[in-house]
Amino acid sequence: MFDAIGASEGALVAEALANRGHRVHFVTPYEVVMPYAGISHRMETPDILRRKLAGIYTEAIVGGAEGRTVWVVRPDGTSITDLDAGTIVAITAPEPRLELVAALERLGVGYTVVGSAVAPRVATDAFRDGEEAALRL
Repeated sequence: MFDAIGASEGALVAEALANRGHRVHFVTPYEVVMPYAGISHRMETPDILRRKLAGIYTEAIVGGAEGRTVWVVRPDGTSITDLDAGTIVAITAPEPRLELVAALERLGVGYTVVGSAVAPRVATDAFRDGEEAALRL
């Protein structure tokens, strides 16, 4: 999972996927998990994630993918690790980044467009879209 937002959505989806038995790695460009979440989430959730997830990588981005191999790198390109992943879940800004679709299709990576990338909507509708997509994994 790549969380580019730093709020609670990515961490909560990661936890839900782990609870369903998925092996989840959490990658974020921020120096901490969920820096923009509420105080109670920032105080409790990182410890929960450390217990449930396969790995947490801060100050990191997804540098690329080929087949099932995902490269986790620093923003300057320095390699951190290679992960085996069947799916990449990207938590991104509410502005649709549909230019990624062509790259995902070229790489053969499955994706689901949800939230405001489909149509303008309230946050609860977008969260439900994301949860339904995650449940289909």
